[in-house]
Amino acid sequence: MTRNLHDQFSKDSLEELLYSFGKSEVDSKVASEVREIDFFFTPDPDKKANLTALGFLGKLALTPAMIEPYRNPIDVKEVRKCLKKLLDLEASQQRRYRREQTPLSEQEAPTLWILSPTISDSVLEAFKAEPDLENWVEGFYFCGEGFRTVLVAIHQLPRTRDTLFLRIFGRGKVQMQAIEELQQLPPSNPFRDRMLEIVANMVAILEVRQQEQQGLESEEREFLMQLSTVYTQRLQEAEQRGEQRGEQRGEQRGEQRGEERGIAIAQRRFIRNLLSRGMAIEEIAELTELSPEEVTQFINQEQ
Repeated sequence: MTRNLHDQFSKDSLEELLYSFGKSEVDSKVASEVREIDFFFTPDPDKKANLTALGFLGKLALTPAMIEPYRNPIDVKEVRKCLKKLLDLEASQQRRYRREQTPLSEQEAPTLWILSPTISDSVLEAFKAEPDLENWVEGFYFCGEGFRTVLVAIHQLPRTRDTLFLRIFGRGKVQMQAIEELQQLPPSNPFRDRMLEIVANMVAILEVRQQEQQGLESEEREFLMQLSTVYTQRLQEAEQRGEQRGEQRGEQRGEQRGEERGIAIAQRRFIRNLLSRGMAIEEIAELTELSPEEVTQFINQEQ
């Protein structure tokens, strides 16, 4: 995916996965020379125990976390830029705590987590970043303690359930495998539907670009080709849920209404997500094969 689309996917995903466990801030600004932090998360102390459901993503979010996802492999300059933002953020927090006349403890100071598909040996050496295999897994590299910085090589992470919600930020086959594993999670998993909805939104945006003949990168074409079934699968799942509700009622009409309602709910959520991305009603109509009037009706319907 292009840089901007990858950024939006990463921020949307982090926000969806972590929003119920604490305070999430996307593109927050720090310093007089404005710099944007991609994602800053502060855990809710009462909900920390539940973060284990997110595996290593949940583990890194147990303390205040500044997360910077990259589509392309990072270099030394990019790491320095992130370190500057981390120092600006900590200085901003210290000023706020001084105004409130309370000290900023080490536990409250943020840690920087830089997510990169791969990381070269020269970058690791430049920041003396070392693995901690006793407490983490391959792919996590911890800089000197004073840096409060961890470099995460997404493509080195082992393919396990605990790394799934980090591997979705990879590229190519690594990302595709992670999304396939998301689809295979049981429907009862609280994160499955929310993440697949984000994936479906990305697919829809790429389809619109393709239809408008804007041209897609080879990676984008591969992403679109492999994941164009996600939206269809979600509608089928909604249909199955509707049928199940109808069967439970034991009425043929109830079954039909349940099926139609399930499909309608999925379509409505999908359309509203596209609208929130700035897509015009006419574009949504062309993508979903509905009329502009039908799209407008979906948007105006109550949840």
